[in-house]
Amino acid sequence: MIKNLLFSTVLLFFSFVSTAQDKITETLIQHSIVKLFDGISKLDDDLMRAQITDDYLLIEDGKVWTMDSLINVLKPLKKVEYKRVNKINFLRTEYQGDMAWVYYDNSADIMANNKPRAAHWLESAVLVKQRGEWKIKFMHVTRLKQ
Repeated sequence: MIKNLLFSTVLLFFSFVSTAQDKITETLIQHSIVKLFDGISKLDDDLMRAQITDDYLLIEDGKVWTMDSLINVLKPLKKVEYKRVNKINFLRTEYQGDMAWVYYDNSADIMANNKPRAAHWLESAVLVKQRGEWKIKFMHVTRLKQ
């Protein structure tokens, strides 16, 4: 009886530690996505690049983009008044070893040159752990109609 109680207590403890570690890892994975969009909001090329792998690819609206492609599309916004507020709702975050998959609903309220615009996407991303940090390797974006 005491052996069973002790064994159950040990299992419960390790289950709690494992669950807490899973939540921390999920938060770190999600943080990489949030930081990428913070970089887009701030038009900060270095912040965006810090969240991705060297071979990052983005597939959006039937086009294959690199980070250079994305930065070039955003570059004209640096010359106008620009503000972007992101809202990211994580639907699922999974990981196994040094690889993660994230699915999320992404929307943004954008003001560019005093013209408001709302945008909405359904997105997925694959991340890998490099030198202890989660980096985005691949993203797929589907634009949703407003």
